[in-house]
Amino acid sequence: MTINNVFKKELYNQTVLQLFKKYDSSWCFFMLPQGLGDVLFCLMYMEEFKIRNPEKKICFLVSKKHILDLVNLFSSVIDEIFFLDFNKFDINVIFQKYEKQFYCTYDDIYNTKFPSDNLCYSVRSAMGLPFNSKKALPSLNIISKNSHKFCLIAPDANSCEPCVSDSKWTELGSFFSQLGYEVYFNVSSDNRFKNFKHLFPTVNETISLLNNKNSFFIGYRSGLCDVVAAFCECKQLIIYPNNRKKNEFSNIKNYNENPNLSYMKYCSLSKIFPEKPNIYELMYSPVNFFNDVRGIVNG
Repeated sequence: MTINNVFKKELYNQTVLQLFKKYDSSWCFFMLPQGLGDVLFCLMYMEEFKIRNPEKKICFLVSKKHILDLVNLFSSVIDEIFFLDFNKFDINVIFQKYEKQFYCTYDDIYNTKFPSDNLCYSVRSAMGLPFNSKKALPSLNIISKNSHKFCLIAPDANSCEPCVSDSKWTELGSFFSQLGYEVYFNVSSDNRFKNFKHLFPTVNETISLLNNKNSFFIGYRSGLCDVVAAFCECKQLIIYPNNRKKNEFSNIKNYNENPNLSYMKYCSLSKIFPEKPNIYELMYSPVNFFNDVRGIVNG
């Protein structure tokens, strides 16, 4: 790091500290791991948090544009959003001073002292909420852009190592094309799946494209799946990887006994959103993959 960059970083940290001086003890801060899923599940219980903590004002700290878009959907239950550049800012500068006012940090959610078999249990616990707390989603004025058969395939996810080859994704795209779907791949470049269109939509655009019963979303278990499950009416096929390793998630109950199934049980969106009948979940099998997919689509 150059001296100039060090100076810029120090100046940025001091500026943020000055801005934080307006927050007194009535404020609480939420700074989750900057993944869509963790943030969404916290936001789903924010209404309950406010009911149980009416004296508190909520400030959400975000560092990525797509996280900001998601948090803005819940603006009715958040008092302030603070956008931080984590490339310049050292979060410990704030955390050391306001530690008792922080909720739902990484260590809170991924608590290894009390392993859980349900992701939402972990989030509620990190927010200090009881087991029976209810989720609440905002009513959105996002109009669906599609009424025809539209299919979005997401072949990548930060949450797992890939187990489906690009050739199999391509074959899956062809299968849905034959069924009359307009197929897009959720990738940033059109060089990877050359026979198909590519699309890299924002959170709002994703909801607009998939919020109808004629559409289909397919992808690895990821934060994007969470958003689609929460806000869209499309059919959704979630593929769980079969390559989870032992000791990868010590916060998941009985994880080392069967990493793949334990992870699937912990993250299951059909359990989190039982009111959504169009969520299908599949453990990847290299031998039975296409038969499993066909069975779900044709079933």
